[in-house]
Amino acid sequence: MNLRIVLKDYLVMRRKLGYKLETDEKFLRSFVAFFKSQKSSYLTTDLALKWARRYKNPACWAVRLTTLRGFAGYWKIIDPRTEVPPLNIVGPHRKRGSPVIYTEQQVTKILAATQKLPSKDSYTYWTLFGLLLATGMRIGEALALNNEDVDLKQGLITIRKGKLDKPRILPLHKTTRKILNQYVQQRDRRFVCSNGPAFFVVMKGTRLSPYMAIKTFTQVLNILGFRTLLQGKYVRLYDLRHTFATRTLTRFYQNGQDIDAKIHALSIYLGHKYIQCTYWYLTNVPELMSLVLSRLENKMEGNL
Repeated sequence: MNLRIVLKDYLVMRRKLGYKLETDEKFLRSFVAFFKSQKSSYLTTDLALKWARRYKNPACWAVRLTTLRGFAGYWKIIDPRTEVPPLNIVGPHRKRGSPVIYTEQQVTKILAATQKLPSKDSYTYWTLFGLLLATGMRIGEALALNNEDVDLKQGLITIRKGKLDKPRILPLHKTTRKILNQYVQQRDRRFVCSNGPAFFVVMKGTRLSPYMAIKTFTQVLNILGFRTLLQGKYVRLYDLRHTFATRTLTRFYQNGQDIDAKIHALSIYLGHKYIQCTYWYLTNVPELMSLVLSRLENKMEGNL
């Protein structure tokens, strides 16, 4: 049996379901090379553990074994001798950490500091950070936008490269639409235009990179002294998405709106695959939990 062909077929099957699997493919190719070096005829749990523990960081073991479990399940159909590593064999998978939620005042300071950066590309960063806060887009989605995806006449953004390649359309608030119009005018007047398709570009006319976006965001947080907010966590532009989602849900609760109906719409807007991903904010953000409990208490008192 050629394990490389088995892996290729497995990846093709999963990708037809919408999964990208870039990291998974790297892990599994590493495993195939390791398996071949061991001269074993079939997969055992001990062999899987030996492969996972080759990495120094124990926190990575569960991640790699989880990836291998999926492949092992497929492999077992072809070779019944295959052992699928038990779940949590090296401890539980790393839990999703609590997000950093920026306050209205902190958001104002972040955007103001971005505008004052000495970089000639500060206007692009300011517009990008503002769009992430206004729409909750993923950073990859925003940087992948082309001019044709941003319809400022209709006030719509088309995300073509969403998670699992699932496209969606985002309506824009009139204030966001106005800012994007101003950005396009300034960009086309001040930047070296190469007639490329990218919406967010740097001064030389090339598409803004994720590396430079996170580097600049980190620089802004350092200038403001906000790094203490992170409590040892990595600086993540993704937290601007978390901030949008949390502020939106908080507004729903404060306005007494139908959460079940509203959260479904928000889930679609954010591009979540499962609505549970949106409900996650209710249990992992203390401010939201207090509002949930307060409403629950009021309902219970009304039924007494």
